[in-house]
Amino acid sequence: MIIAASAVAGVVIGPSIEWPWASPRDDGDLPSCGTVDLGPGTGASEVPADRAACLFDAPAERVGAELEVVSYTTEGDPIPVYYRHHPGVGGLEVMEDHTADAYGSGGWVVSLCSEATSPHALGVCVPRGS
Repeated sequence: MIIAASAVAGVVIGPSIEWPWASPRDDGDLPSCGTVDLGPGTGASEVPADRAACLFDAPAERVGAELEVVSYTTEGDPIPVYYRHHPGVGGLEVMEDHTADAYGSGGWVVSLCSEATSPHALGVCVPRGS
């Protein structure tokens, strides 16, 4: 079974949530659900169901989990997206790394998707920090 993943393109504007770390990736380690590399030129954003389910399984509910999904721009630049489930927090934190995108923003897009049930069903997301 395959589950389509989508990047947070149009987030709902809401209150900004600050975090105390220098970079979105500096807030500690979560157990990994692995990395899914979609490969350049695929045009499809598909995540295996077992990788997506790992974010909400029993261990993830206790200690959290993170899944990295790498897609590519038209020019072939990698765009890693980190889907993070924190214990005791509903939904997912979604961190898009555009630092290697030569024609993009060159920064991070971090959102909290409190209604998310998987990487393909994010629900309403609000930007987090800046």
